[in-house]
Amino acid sequence: MARPAMFLIVAELSNKMFYAEIMVEEGAIQNISNLFTTLQAINITVDNSLLIISQFSITTGLVQIYAPNETICYDSTQQLSCTMNDPSFDSCSWKLTAGNNVYALVNGTEVLVEPSCSLTLLKTSQIWQGTYNCSFSKGFITHTASATLDIALLPENIQILSGPQYPDCSVDEEKSLQVNVTCTIKNSTENYTMSWSFVGTSGGLNSSTNANGFISNSVIVSVQCKSQSDIIVTCQYINRKSQQESANLTLPVIYMGTPVCQANGDWPKAKASTTAQLACIGERVGMRTRPCLSTGSWGIETSPCVNRDLNNILQDTYSLLKGRGSPESIASDIFGRLKNSTNSTVSINTYANINASVTILQNMNNASANDLLASSNNILSISLKNSWTELTSAQSKNSSLSEQYLMSMEGLITKTHINISESLPRCKYANVELVSQAAEKNSSIKVLNASIILPEGIVKAVAFSTLSELLPTNEDTTTNSIILSVTLQNSTLKNDISITFPLINSRPRNYEIDCVYWDFTSSQFSGNGCDWTYTGVNTEAVCTCNHLTSFATLMSKHPISLKFQDEITYVGLGASVCSLTLCLIIEFLVWNTVVKSNISHFRHTALVNISLCLLLADCSFLASSFLSINHSNWCPYLVIIKHYCYLAMFFWMLCLSMMLLHQLMFVFHQLRKKVYLTFSICLGYICPLFIVILTFIAYQNGKENYYYSSETCWLVYEGTLKGSIYAFIFPVLIIVVINFLSMMVVITKLLRPQVSDGSKADEKDITKSILKAVVFLTPIFGVTWILGFFVLTIDLTEGPLAFFINYAFIIVNSFQVRDALLKYFIST
Repeated sequence: MARPAMFLIVAELSNKMFYAEIMVEEGAIQNISNLFTTLQAINITVDNSLLIISQFSITTGLVQIYAPNETICYDSTQQLSCTMNDPSFDSCSWKLTAGNNVYALVNGTEVLVEPSCSLTLLKTSQIWQGTYNCSFSKGFITHTASATLDIALLPENIQILSGPQYPDCSVDEEKSLQVNVTCTIKNSTENYTMSWSFVGTSGGLNSSTNANGFISNSVIVSVQCKSQSDIIVTCQYINRKSQQESANLTLPVIYMGTPVCQANGDWPKAKASTTAQLACIGERVGMRTRPCLSTGSWGIETSPCVNRDLNNILQDTYSLLKGRGSPESIASDIFGRLKNSTNSTVSINTYANINASVTILQNMNNASANDLLASSNNILSISLKNSWTELTSAQSKNSSLSEQYLMSMEGLITKTHINISESLPRCKYANVELVSQAAEKNSSIKVLNASIILPEGIVKAVAFSTLSELLPTNEDTTTNSIILSVTLQNSTLKNDISITFPLINSRPRNYEIDCVYWDFTSSQFSGNGCDWTYTGVNTEAVCTCNHLTSFATLMSKHPISLKFQDEITYVGLGASVCSLTLCLIIEFLVWNTVVKSNISHFRHTALVNISLCLLLADCSFLASSFLSINHSNWCPYLVIIKHYCYLAMFFWMLCLSMMLLHQLMFVFHQLRKKVYLTFSICLGYICPLFIVILTFIAYQNGKENYYYSSETCWLVYEGTLKGSIYAFIFPVLIIVVINFLSMMVVITKLLRPQVSDGSKADEKDITKSILKAVVFLTPIFGVTWILGFFVLTIDLTEGPLAFFINYAFIIVNSFQVRDALLKYFIST
């Protein structure tokens, strides 16, 4: 007798769907099927209304499904397959009905779908239990068959805890403690056979509860304090196929004399060399852990607590990776839920929640653009910065969370169709901005204030304002711009791309900018194919690259160093120190011989003080050059000494110039030794002392990075007219100008001698020798430092000229004392 088959006819009327079932004999199925296959739709008039039949389904009769019909083992490999008599139906698909949910089955980590309509489950578990439907489709006809898979389940996670967590026998070793041990598993349809086993104790009363989707089994065990033996409690679950899963707990009993960590906050008193656990509270899942070290001190807490709604989304994406559900069908739902879950940054401000959110993005292959950007923006909030970096030692071995985020976003933006209108070609949030538009040749596109100039094409660019702070860099550089990912849709880059980045921090003088991109192969920034163009603007960086990817700028943490500058400085200063020492020794030896008048006394007094100040300053300079990190506390004292001694040197030069000027302007007025010594000491030592003291007070009482820099062990230069260095530059500049003006007056006076000066020939010869000293000393001690002013204003990144000026300053300044003294002694 022929078997009846059933047609399911789906009809549409006024946006409403109607269903009708038609029973036909099996022999007529093929003919009716062939008829429906040739039609796009059938119009039927029912009660004067037009029904448009757009879908037909034969649910039985042609498809055979082969699946295990008995209970199968947990964690086993199973195969299902479907066949159909009509070979023209070559399109096969699988679906799983679990409860009220229907999932499309695709290739994943636990599912293999073959074109021959066979399905292989690589690892049977709870998510694969349900009714499997295979469907063959052609045109508007779909033939289906179904089978139910019964899996003998096992708990995927058994949580075993004791209460109290640390039974305390340290007070009275004669007493007996009653400890409640609980095993908790997720609720399931499997009727487990549950049992307890004990080592070192025996079990008492046991109980079972079922609440909030979890089954908890508890038992009371007795702890005899004086026995001090290990107590091990094991709970075991056995399924219908006699498979078993167990968990055991060694009770961490605190005996008398046992090292402990004292109670701290909500952490209980704990036994040393163990790890304490606390359940996450509120709407968060997971267990907090904190090690109690062997020293009796608490270690760092690890808190993998994840918001329950985020955890549910995460588990859904894990199921998606396994093959249960297609990305196209659930992407919108996943990202919609993720957007809602991340709307409040206060509720997700932990590393665990950030990690879960990034993992969700990483697991998805397709998405809705608005929800994707909204949820991506939320987890980049500044308030979550610390949560991104809360890495444990185990987590730090893996690729960084920020790199995973960037990789996921790049893939999602590239693969996802972005629905942005032509009138509003951008989707902007506080931390993420996406631009997708057609660009003309060499036109400029702005994304988060960064400008992009590239050849014509459809440009898709996404910028991340805070991600640069999260991506790791090497020890010598730091990110100084947004992260900008640029792609061309359906085309390749033929010419270089130019990007102008606004810098987060202005570039200091002599600091290089590196234009880089993120290399996912090496998990670090790379500069291959990208160059920085110097423009003189310190608030932006112009980068030119020959490829497209995620770009950024890195700024060096240290200024450009000149080769051999230290060696030249040490040699020059060493020669200067030796020359100054020799000068002072010679002055001491010939003092009584050469000092025969007041003016000669003043000349040699000034030279001795200039030499002495410069000797102390150079020695301090050399000492600061050899300071190690361990002795960096000497740096502020050496800066004060250098600041004071260099200023005193110039002020004594000013004394020399002023006395020379006075001597030639007032020929018949000779200053007494006491007067000019008092004047010189006040001008040469008191004035620079006041300048140093006022500068020290004005710059946060000598605070580091205000008055001095520990890196250079010298005064701070912050920019034009900014920094304590100007408390040295301005006095020196004024003195140099006054010295030159004095020389001009003196030279003019000497070129027009008066008759009355004839009686003072000897004095005039001495005056000329003073002039020689000033003429030789002022250009060397003055012009050299003017060259140093140019060093402060010229950037080493500008090119060869900057290097020439810097080397000239180093060489001339290092050897200035030796040259000055040589010329002076030769002239005398």
